[in-house]
Amino acid sequence: LIDSLKHKMTPDQSKVYKIPNWHYRSFDESIDEIVQEKAQKLEKPKAYISSQNSGREGVVQSVQRFRLPEGKSAEWASKEYVSWLNEHLSGLLSVKTDGNITRFYLLGTQTLLLELTLSADRSFDNRMLFYITGGLLNKSGKKGRLEFRVTRDKKYLITAIHDFRPKLPWYLYKYSQAFMHARVMRQFGEYLNRH
Repeated sequence: LIDSLKHKMTPDQSKVYKIPNWHYRSFDESIDEIVQEKAQKLEKPKAYISSQNSGREGVVQSVQRFRLPEGKSAEWASKEYVSWLNEHLSGLLSVKTDGNITRFYLLGTQTLLLELTLSADRSFDNRMLFYITGGLLNKSGKKGRLEFRVTRDKKYLITAIHDFRPKLPWYLYKYSQAFMHARVMRQFGEYLNRH
């Protein structure tokens, strides 16, 4: 998250707003206070509660972590993923890249299942960001994201889908497209491990 910020977000001590008789807490003091307060109330953390009642039903958030072959980048991984899909799912899918657009077709047809558009201005060697911009499986007018990101220590690749709204009803999506995605990503991770 910090690496993706446009600004450093470090405070300028000369611009700190001074309030008489007010003590600003340090980060550690704030965390200690929250942990003690929660321990006393024996509540679930607010983040957990809000995620249960966030009003975002039907929105896909999926994150996987894989060991990244030494010396490889997110750009390499995103291209390798497309190549691997064409080989691994050759009986089901055809994946074609034209410039910044990657399209997933049902094999032997012109049926566009999914379209990804590279965000060139938000991508670099260790982060590749694609917007989900179309296709039969994507809810019309909604833009999810697919991201490939290398961890700071360069040992792992994080693949994530954010804010994707499938066109299928949720119960169908859960047992078909979601199941297939999980299986494909697990096998892609095994493929990376063999490198």
